[in-house]
Amino acid sequence: MKPTITLIPLREVVTSDAYTQLDLIVRIESPQPQEILKRSKLNLGLVIDRSGSMQGQKMDYARKAAIYAVEQLKESDRVSITIYDNQVEVIVPNTLATNKTQIIEKIKHIHSRGSTNLYEGWLEGGKQVSQKYNNEQLNRVILLSDGLANDGETNPDVICTHVHGLMQHGVSTSTMGIGDDFNEDLMEAMAKSGDGNYYYIESPDSLPTIFQAELQGIIATIGSKVSLGIEPSRNIEVLDVFNDLSKTRYGRYKLPNLIMGNQI
Repeated sequence: MKPTITLIPLREVVTSDAYTQLDLIVRIESPQPQEILKRSKLNLGLVIDRSGSMQGQKMDYARKAAIYAVEQLKESDRVSITIYDNQVEVIVPNTLATNKTQIIEKIKHIHSRGSTNLYEGWLEGGKQVSQKYNNEQLNRVILLSDGLANDGETNPDVICTHVHGLMQHGVSTSTMGIGDDFNEDLMEAMAKSGDGNYYYIESPDSLPTIFQAELQGIIATIGSKVSLGIEPSRNIEVLDVFNDLSKTRYGRYKLPNLIMGNQI
């Protein structure tokens, strides 16, 4: 399945006997799904905020969300569980999801305490996924938190820069905000920087819909590490690219993942 690239000029005509500047929109359309696809294998790093601000209902929602996620996994999928407050602990190192009962039991014993070193928790989750990275599976960190970072690195710009850097190495980040007072700006920015999805968990009843959406997005991903090269013909010069896109080492422009039925 190949995407369609369309060039849309912002003028209907240009002169051929003089220097002319022409703006173009480049539209990349992914093909529509023709059949129900078998989903890719997953390599998920669940990162759970266990800080003091998560006490009570938030912690209950986070545990239920993580348990629900594990229940959806196949034995061929991989999963790790990282928890954090001011300290970071890996309670399930990256492993195949062959013993979900044991993994779920560990999640049930997570309790809130301490301050919130969100960045280090996310970073360790990214390391766990990266250890078993495979470009034929979807490699993703899912952060469950209220986003109220108050320990370690707390600058949103710095955090999002690192999230974006991990994404460029093939590991995306989705975030799930919990509680009425969660930091929506940080959680949404991390998901955007990580080429993942952002959700708000309003109640446990919303978990099936949230994880169904997340898995559907995974199934529909047909291209990762996508880049676009521009090679102008003779006498044509590229003056500027308006989108703020970073480049590969070969000078190509890095694009988001390609999702069936979407356009960028």
